[in-house]
Amino acid sequence: MDYKNLTHLISDSYDSRRYFMSLPSDIQLELHKYNDSIRTSADLTNMVNKLNADKNFGAVEFPHEYFVY
Repeated sequence: MDYKNLTHLISDSYDSRRYFMSLPSDIQLELHKYNDSIRTSADLTNMVNKLNADKNFGAVEFPHEYFVY
């Protein structure tokens, strides 16, 4: 499901919120800079992976059990 932005995604999707809250705070803060670009759980995990690769935040393993497909 597509949401308007990251704020709506983590407000309305329990699984996305739980995943987001499991991330280190520096990544959470960085993700808010891309608020309008993150509309799905896939966008969220892709951005986390991109931030890890680009900004060297350190590995954050994607916990697949957070999302029910």
